[in-house]
Amino acid sequence: MTDKLEALSQPVGWTTQEELNEANGGVGWMFLSPMKQPDEIALYSQEYVTALLNENAELKASLSEWEDCKHDGATYHDMSGRERCGRCGADL
Repeated sequence: MTDKLEALSQPVGWTTQEELNEANGGVGWMFLSPMKQPDEIALYSQEYVTALLNENAELKASLSEWEDCKHDGATYHDMSGRERCGRCGADL
């Protein structure tokens, strides 16, 4: 996690499920410190949520190179002696 994401990862407020249900698209209460309620819900800034969604998209894109592996790279043998692809780890 980057320093910026770490700084943004702190909740900006808290609410409860009851408040969310009562708000129903309108206005509800938001508390600036934890209420220590069993149904307490942390609220995060839109900037933090957007940053997490962008990071998730980048990670998914980088995964495609592993998912699309055609096993044409280096190989290794695992502890059981099976030959595996050095790129994606699949049995060969």
